[in-house]
Amino acid sequence: LIEEAQTANFDIAAAVAKIIQADAQSKIAGAPLLPGAELDASVTRSRPAGGFDRNTYRVAITASYEIDFWGKNRDAAQAAEETAVATRFDRDVVALTTLTTVANAYFQVLAAQDRIRTAQGNIASATRILDAIKQRLQAGTGNDLDVAQQESVLANQRALVPPLRQTLDQNINALATLVSRPPEAVRVIGGSLNRIASPRVTPGLPSELLTQRPDIRRQEAQLASATANVGSARAQFFPSIQLTGQGGYQSSALTSLF
Repeated sequence: LIEEAQTANFDIAAAVAKIIQADAQSKIAGAPLLPGAELDASVTRSRPAGGFDRNTYRVAITASYEIDFWGKNRDAAQAAEETAVATRFDRDVVALTTLTTVANAYFQVLAAQDRIRTAQGNIASATRILDAIKQRLQAGTGNDLDVAQQESVLANQRALVPPLRQTLDQNINALATLVSRPPEAVRVIGGSLNRIASPRVTPGLPSELLTQRPDIRRQEAQLASATANVGSARAQFFPSIQLTGQGGYQSSALTSLF
C-alpha cells in the first residue's frame, strides 16, 4: 500500500509534466498555420585591384506562407490540441485514482482497528474461560489438561495482536504518504467500518453523468485526435502551395544603409 501511495504521488507529477509538454507540442503543430520569416544580414570586405578596402553590407528578409488548401496543417494542429486536452483528463484520472487510494487506505486503517478490537475481545473471553477452568480445578471438578489447553488458546490469541498492529501501522504510514503528512501526525482514533454508512443513489439521475467521467472524456479526446491525424495524413497525398517573397537592401557604405 505504501508503494501504491508513492506511485500515486509520482503519477500526479508526471501527469502535470505531460500537460506542459502537450501544450508545447500543440503550439509547435500550429506554427505552420502562420507565415514564416527569416532575416539574413552579412558584411563582405573586398579590395579591388589598385583600390582601397571596400565593405558591402547586405540585409535581406524572406517570407513564406503555405496555403492550407487541403487542411493538412489545420488537422495537425487540431490533433495536437486534442492530445493536450486528453492529457488534462489523464491528470483528472490520476487525481481521482489518488482519491480512491486515499479512501481505500482509510478503510484499511479502520478495518485493522476493528480486527485489533476483535482480537482483544477474544483475548478477554479466553482469559475469562481460563479463570473459570482454574476455579473448577480448585473445586476438584477440572483437570490440568483443560487448563493447559485453554492457556494454549489464550497464547494463540495474544500472538495474533502484534501482526495486526504492524498492519495498522503500515496502513497509517500509507495514508500519511497519500495526504503528504508525517506518519506521527496522522491519528485515526475510534474508527470503525460499522460506523460508515453507504451513500444512497438518488433515483432519477441522468445517464449523461457517466460522460463526465474523466476516463471517458479522455478516450473521446484521443478519438478526436486520431480522427484529425487521419485527415492530416490524407492531405499529405495532395500537392502543397507555397507562397514566398524576398526583399532586402545592399550598400557599400554603412551610412547609406541607414
